[in-house]
Amino acid sequence: MQMILESPSLSEAPVTATMNRMTRLLKTVRPGSDAEALRTLRAAFPQTSLKDRIAALARHSGKETPIS
Repeated sequence: MQMILESPSLSEAPVTATMNRMTRLLKTVRPGSDAEALRTLRAAFPQTSLKDRIAALARHSGKETPIS
């Protein structure tokens, strides 16, 4: 059972869904600056970490890099 719970595909699924929602929001809102984008993401997704919001911003900007 422990192996199933730690499976990357299961644990990453909610993150991927949230990442997709954050990216769609940025496409819709079209913030004028990175700071505005991060404020928008924080307001809409207060439960996400700064690391995840930055990753969504990078993905939106086409500058996606792995963050560990």
